[in-house]
Amino acid sequence: LSPQAATVALRHLDAWLVGPEGEAEMAAAEAAAHAAGEPILHVGERVRLEGLVKNTAVNGMTGTLAAYGADGLRWKVTLTDGQSFW
Repeated sequence: LSPQAATVALRHLDAWLVGPEGEAEMAAAEAAAHAAGEPILHVGERVRLEGLVKNTAVNGMTGTLAAYGADGLRWKVTLTDGQSFW
């Protein structure tokens, strides 16, 4: 994908996200997740890390959700000490 094509695609995505169709689809997805008992998380929310297997040293620490990587289904968390982890 060229940078020019990516720019156009992002403009369309931005328009969809803030438009009524995007808002309705995202609200429906959150409602379905809530009905299934799944947690609803958003960028900027405070979290406590628990149950990590590879990086057990940060279990129990708190931080802020910084980004979500849909490809790996992982959240980037910035800890209160400034460290960031995916």
